[in-house]
Amino acid sequence: MLKNDEVSSSDPDPENKILLEPYEYIRTIPGKQIRPKLIKAFNYWFNIPEEKLVVIGELVEMLHNASLLIDDIEDNSKLRRGSPVAHSIYGVPLTINAANYVYFLAMQKALILKHSDVTHIFVGMIFIDTNLDP
Repeated sequence: MLKNDEVSSSDPDPENKILLEPYEYIRTIPGKQIRPKLIKAFNYWFNIPEEKLVVIGELVEMLHNASLLIDDIEDNSKLRRGSPVAHSIYGVPLTINAANYVYFLAMQKALILKHSDVTHIFVGMIFIDTNLDP
């Protein structure tokens, strides 16, 4: 049902590949896969078409992994899921840039869903403390 988000594989630009290395690194560290399981469980009631559900799952994973990159820097973490944190390998500047770039890639992917509420929710997730109600 939910596949791994393929962020950089379709981008021929070598600079983007370098930029995304910290993100690709954290994606390779196995986790519990709770978010995909929750999405599948909630879809029992929502009945979202499979092609849209895949995009939603990719968005959630992109945002989650990008936020982990930033969180590890903020917390001065040494390990993530038992492996060295990305910023200890790639440096803080590249790791921050990778996370921020993935946020924008996720926004671009959200537009595929062609639903105004998705954009509103997405922006709300990025700016948690901001009231976005009209």
